[in-house]
Amino acid sequence: DDLHMSSITVGQIVNQTAVRLGLAPSSIPTNFATATVAELASALTILVETGADTTAAPVVTGAAAWARPFSVDLDELPLPAAVADEKGGTWELFASADHSFAHDVRRALQNAAVGSGVLVCLPPDCSPDQLELALDGAKSALAGSREGRFVLVQHDRGAAGLAKTLHLEAPHLRTTVVHTPVADGAADRVAAEVAATTHFSEVHLAQDGSRRVPVLRALP
Repeated sequence: DDLHMSSITVGQIVNQTAVRLGLAPSSIPTNFATATVAELASALTILVETGADTTAAPVVTGAAAWARPFSVDLDELPLPAAVADEKGGTWELFASADHSFAHDVRRALQNAAVGSGVLVCLPPDCSPDQLELALDGAKSALAGSREGRFVLVQHDRGAAGLAKTLHLEAPHLRTTVVHTPVADGAADRVAAEVAATTHFSEVHLAQDGSRRVPVLRALP
């Protein structure tokens, strides 16, 4: 009878049978996905009767030998020197109407020499519906100038993963992710972070003025 299963399932069955017969899996033909049960049985029987090499292959250690756990630490680091030397530009804003300082951030960016781009400001405790703002902003940035920027301002949870994916898909977009609470001077600090971004940057700003950057570290 025909085997009506995926090639992966068939392979598992064939290899399990081969091991029980004392055959090395590497000696089994790999073109069994469309074979019948009778054809597979015949092939295994021939291998057993002809005395195929049954020396066990080296055991593959799998993921445990090379996979390592990592942690994301927030290291306090100084603000890099500004590298932007462009004319002031226009900024398309994606934010809820009641966002407390979104317009202040846009004004600060327009007055800074950082060019033009798309600004997304998400509220604290951003809901799934409000994340649509980030998606719409990312689409607009993709459709815009190759010299543009994408800036995401949020506090706590938000759309940092989307911003990272956007930059990977469109590395020409200089992308800045700023985690910041509502605080005096927050808009100017966001503009300073954008001015220091050459490719991609992510930073956590605190009310006490500290600045922390996520750093990926391998655990021992």
